[in-house]
Amino acid sequence: MGLKAKPELVAVRLDRKLDSMEVESLLCFISPEKKRVIGHYCREEDQLRSLVADLLVRMVVMQHVDVENREINFSQSENGKPMLAGMEGFHFNVSHAGDWVVCAFDSAEIGVDVERVKTANLSISRSFFTEEEHYDICNAPDPNDRFFDYWTLKESFIKHNGKGLWQALNEFAILFSENPIRVTLEGKRLEKVYLKQYSLDDVNKLAVCASSSSLPETISYKSMDEIIAFFSTV
Repeated sequence: MGLKAKPELVAVRLDRKLDSMEVESLLCFISPEKKRVIGHYCREEDQLRSLVADLLVRMVVMQHVDVENREINFSQSENGKPMLAGMEGFHFNVSHAGDWVVCAFDSAEIGVDVERVKTANLSISRSFFTEEEHYDICNAPDPNDRFFDYWTLKESFIKHNGKGLWQALNEFAILFSENPIRVTLEGKRLEKVYLKQYSLDDVNKLAVCASSSSLPETISYKSMDEIIAFFSTV
């Protein structure tokens, strides 16, 4: 089974709380393992983000592939990157921040990161980014905004390659001068690595890293009610 559609970027705004009956109903569509993970979260908002992210992936899979919800199973790579078991041609990645849950999908490896822009400790860029990136941040019209440009792009890249925090953020550099944005590692531009920024809202940064230059063109927005309606028919 594989994804035949173009790369897709889907965002859900958590614009309302779910009542207890809605939560119980939706929990029936996820795995027992995921239920236990969600149950370990202390904060209600973290539980909701995790639940919606799982349901969003399942919904998109069922919209593209002829499978039933009970046939969808998740696994992990050796570095812990979530994967769809038995669907080698269907890749996804999830990120959430504040009121947003964002999922990216493709037929090859993909990574996504969303971050709420807040006041950052810019000395972090000196320690964790390259010298050139730190210089660019410090000399930008809005250094704080530029910091989060780099942060989301770098996070999307390490989520794309599945290495996560195993890869230091200063081991590679972001090339803003190219369109789409590219990455260099040890002075060499990486092939099959393309990045793009998206406008989500005024207070969040969103970036995607894909294996093809055919990155998602736009964000597809879904509401909480659309997700609930979809699973009421499954």
